[in-house]
Amino acid sequence: MAAWRNGLRAGFKSRYPKGYVGSSPTAATMLLFVYGTLKEGYHNNHYLEDQTLIGEVETKPYYRLFCNDTFPMMIRDRRNGYSVRGEIWEVDEEIIDEIDRHEVLYNREIISVNKGYKNVYAYLYQENVYDCMECYGEWP
Repeated sequence: MAAWRNGLRAGFKSRYPKGYVGSSPTAATMLLFVYGTLKEGYHNNHYLEDQTLIGEVETKPYYRLFCNDTFPMMIRDRRNGYSVRGEIWEVDEEIIDEIDRHEVLYNREIISVNKGYKNVYAYLYQENVYDCMECYGEWP
């Protein structure tokens, strides 16, 4: 069950950088960083078809990106990390729930990105990546 604070579901409070011109944030949306099959033009982007693409960004250099023949896997690594390129989307709560059910090998966590965005979430891989190829910042 979702945690609620001050009448808002935890994690569904968007914070935008100064000068952001887009739809106004609501209690039922959040910012989601995508770096793989959810990006525009890829096969899982259908989950985001009615959502708002904010733009392209890079993470701060605290992550690493691995891949296999099918999908990428981002992990947190503050010591050996680098910036990962992707997209930020403003996503409705119902869509996040659908993506959560789809991304079973990942946990949705707050990440750090450039350009001043706050409370940005991404799906970080939770399984072993030792047999995977490193993608060094962008997939594919």
